[in-house]
Formats: sequence, structure tokens, C-alpha cells
Amino acid sequence: MPEVIPTLEANPSLNGLHAVPFAEFLGVPPRLEFLDRVAAEGVIPHDLAALAHDVWQAAWQESGNRLSRPATTAGEGGPVGFNWDRGEHHLEAEIPRDGPVEWFYLNRTTDETWEADQPAGAPLPANSSKYFERIAVASGS
Repeated sequence: MPEVIPTLEANPSLNGLHAVPFAEFLGVPPRLEFLDRVAAEGVIPHDLAALAHDVWQAAWQESGNRLSRPATTAGEGGPVGFNWDRGEHHLEAEIPRDGPVEWFYLNRTTDETWEADQPAGAPLPANSSKYFERIAVASGS
């Protein structure tokens, strides 16, 4: 049976406030169910799915809980890819089972780029919050 996360009910008397998943309200990022599914199907190892969830959680928290869910891909055995395309802003992370997480940002209007490697278990790269913020703003968060 899938995990049920309580949701704060939308209430017309709240003047247009929207329902917020209770876990997000408490500072827990939305779960990337795709990772759970491909791990359960044996496409990627469970430890890689867990690592990708950790990277997502760190990025989401670094963004002030505003970063939208990434488009997520997984190759046979890995790596896992996260991708955010929001107008002129493109951000991606490649998460291998072994080795550093590779981050890449491109501003399609200015051609500004940023690349950084995040060693396993290390904090997010310096300046990453700047790029998460751009994606969050472009997403309307």
C-alpha cells in the first residue's frame, strides 16, 4: 500500500491559499517516487536511489524548500539524472553510484554556465544556492 501523506485541506475562507502536503509543511521534500520504482524494478541499485534522494533533499533544503521536483532519469545500473528546464534556465545533476555528483547550469539567454563536482558525502558545491534560486523563481516558487 502506498504511503499516505496528510494534506492540509484547501478552505475557501482562507482567501485563495492552496493545500500544502503536510510533509512539505514540516520541511520534508516531496518524495521522488520514480526513484523508488526503478530501484524496486532492479533498474538501479537501492543505494543509488537513496543517494539520489539525499542529493534531492539537500538541494531542496538549500533552495529554502522552493526548488521544484526535477525531471528524473535513470540508466540501467545508473547514473541518475536530475533536470530542471525553466525558460532560459537549465540545471542538471548527474548522480553516479560511485564518484562525484556532477552539477551543470546554463542560462540560454546569456550563455552563462556553471559546473561543479560534489564528492560523495560532501556538502553541496559553493554557489549552488544561486542556481537553485534561479530555477525556483523561474518555476514561480
